[in-house]
Amino acid sequence: MLNQPWPGWRILRLHARSVIYLKGFSQALHLEFTGIYSLPCRIGFRTTLSLVMLLFFLSAHRIGAQEMQAGAWTITSDRMISFDNPARTVADGNVLMEYFNTPNRDPVRISADSVTYFSAESLVEAKGKVTINDRDSKITASEARINLKDQTGSLKESAVTMAGQTLRFTGALVEKTGENTFRLTDGLITACAIKEGRSPDWSIRCSEATIEIDGMAYLKHSSLRAKKLPILYSPFMVLPAKVSRASGFLFPEISMSSRDGAGLVAPYFINLSPSSDMTLYPGYYSRRGALTGIDIRHVSDFHSLFSIGTSYLGDLTVDQGPPLSNDDYRKDGYLRTRKDRYWLRGMLDHEFSGKMALKIDLDSVSDQDFLHEFRETVNGFDKTNREMVTHFNRGFQEASLDFRESILHFSTRGEQTTGGMELRYTDNALADYNPSPPLQTLPRIMLKSRLPIASLPVTFGWDSEYLNYYQKEGFGYHRLDMTPRLILPIPLGRSVEGVVSAGLRETFYRIETYGDTGSASWNSERNNNRTGWEISANAAGVLSRDFRPDFASLELIRHTFRPNLKYNYLYTEDQSDLPDLDNTDRLQLINHATWQLNNYFLLSGLNSEGSSYSRNLGSIKLSQSFNIREARRASTGPEDKRRPLSDLLLDIEVYPLANLYLHYYTTLNVYGNGVTGYTLSSNYSNTRNDIFSIDYNYRKGSARDLTTTARTKLHRLLSASYSTTRSFLTDHKTNESLGLIYTPGCWDLEISVSENSEDRKVMATITLTGIGKAWEWDRSNL
Repeated sequence: MLNQPWPGWRILRLHARSVIYLKGFSQALHLEFTGIYSLPCRIGFRTTLSLVMLLFFLSAHRIGAQEMQAGAWTITSDRMISFDNPARTVADGNVLMEYFNTPNRDPVRISADSVTYFSAESLVEAKGKVTINDRDSKITASEARINLKDQTGSLKESAVTMAGQTLRFTGALVEKTGENTFRLTDGLITACAIKEGRSPDWSIRCSEATIEIDGMAYLKHSSLRAKKLPILYSPFMVLPAKVSRASGFLFPEISMSSRDGAGLVAPYFINLSPSSDMTLYPGYYSRRGALTGIDIRHVSDFHSLFSIGTSYLGDLTVDQGPPLSNDDYRKDGYLRTRKDRYWLRGMLDHEFSGKMALKIDLDSVSDQDFLHEFRETVNGFDKTNREMVTHFNRGFQEASLDFRESILHFSTRGEQTTGGMELRYTDNALADYNPSPPLQTLPRIMLKSRLPIASLPVTFGWDSEYLNYYQKEGFGYHRLDMTPRLILPIPLGRSVEGVVSAGLRETFYRIETYGDTGSASWNSERNNNRTGWEISANAAGVLSRDFRPDFASLELIRHTFRPNLKYNYLYTEDQSDLPDLDNTDRLQLINHATWQLNNYFLLSGLNSEGSSYSRNLGSIKLSQSFNIREARRASTGPEDKRRPLSDLLLDIEVYPLANLYLHYYTTLNVYGNGVTGYTLSSNYSNTRNDIFSIDYNYRKGSARDLTTTARTKLHRLLSASYSTTRSFLTDHKTNESLGLIYTPGCWDLEISVSENSEDRKVMATITLTGIGKAWEWDRSNL
């Protein structure tokens, strides 16, 4: 009777169990009830449902937090069910597990279609589009079994990608052997897209690989493949798996040329500290011998950094033939006879307290051919010079110059005074053929100041320079050049400003004799001086007007007109008995008046998206000088014509489109000699990365040079490049190159043909995305 319900009651047999996970918490609410309940038959459905929900909450109890070794996890999904025997939780649909308990780092996230979590073992089994993300790597797999305590496990059909890298490591079976280590079986490494049923454009396949994130990847029995075709085998290979700087081998440079033979350079990067590093360049060329190099870099802050490096070659060859023969590398008449060859280079920038700065450029080379022969190598002139321009905003002198300058420059600046010191040492790469020692600047000291005079609208200016020219053998001198002046601003109205300055220029010389001067002698006084006077005046105005044309989306054209009138006067004594080593030693007598008409144009409007823009449209500048001294000069005869007016200078810059630049600069002689020179430049680029530029330089009787550079996409995967420099005056081609670049997406093949006055060369280069230059072949002296 006890098991029978009362008359008029309904029997319910209920068993329910659920687990509710709250996002952001590591605890779960465990709800469970089981039993047989009798309810009155007259109770409706809503009442029954309310009683069921009440029983759920009356029967609820909490499960303790799952304490992980490194912190707590949270789980969110569309559906969750908890089971006993064994204790596990099954989450289905958009499952996301997150690990937040590491300060100052992004959370570790595991996402999948389905996840089973075994709480006692801290074990996760994930299936369907499994993704594991953390700060250093991204892992994808079809299935994964991971122990959350020691972060080990196994993954099927998995791919591992390091943060900031394009290389992807995949394997049929991937074992996670630690927090940041993996072992791949039947592995594949590539930066190309992997499509089902198709091989990537390039890949490295290996029987086994061990990967340490932010370390190295060690491959066994690896082969570099193009599609399915193996082209290079290695029983052991090391690749970087870095997300931050770390020591290790960089991808080697492999080359083949008729002059150097087979070549291999294997750079090794050494991470000295977070702000310092070093790269070693051990290499060997079968026809030239061992080439070694080193680069050391350090960065303290944006304004304080240095880079120093050297390359050395114990060359097995020398130039044997007579000058200008095929054995003369550049056919410049100078044979290279030394075997110990080197290039020492470096730059330093350092700022002291924001008011003092030190800059050093170091450039010394053993012979005239070294920078040319190894110009395009992994640590050659071109690559090193580009790095210097990028990091120091300046580069080395052109490789063709035989006199290499090393410079130390120290400067200081204050509110009213600036100063600087410079040491300039010149190295002669043609010392064997030109024994005359170069002139050295040791040192040059400069000081400039502008000091307002109390209660007067006058400023006292002081410009001075001390210089010592030194050479090992011959004549040099000490020179002190000083120019004190007074500067007076002159108010000329609201739209015009003016300034006048006048000063004395005094120069002192001390002549020195160094070493053996041979038959040369100094016939003038060894202590001498020069006195001069300087006067300058300048008046400039500013007028501006806005035009609002009714044309398309153009809203405003602003024209700014700035006329300028200058006067310069310089008088000095006879200078014929003074040394003549630079422009300061021979001052030109000046009595000039110059006018300038400067016009600037600005565009404003709306672009196709409806947002406003403002850009420079261009400028037009006209100027000319009148030589008062020449106009007053006494004529020596009917054929002697005075020419006081300088050439008329016209300078036009135009930006007809935002990505199109045109520049025209010309000088016109007003006495019937026509155009004495002009420069025409243009540059165009677009969103397809097409580039076109042309520069033509004309100087009457001395230069007619055309330089053209172009690069365009012929196809989505194929681009062409062309560049040439030609002198029409001498009908001489300085340089010309034509190249094709094939870019399927994850590698580049560039084939180029180049010719200059020194060489004709064919070069092919393959670059792999994520690895760099993988192969290079060139054939020169064609």
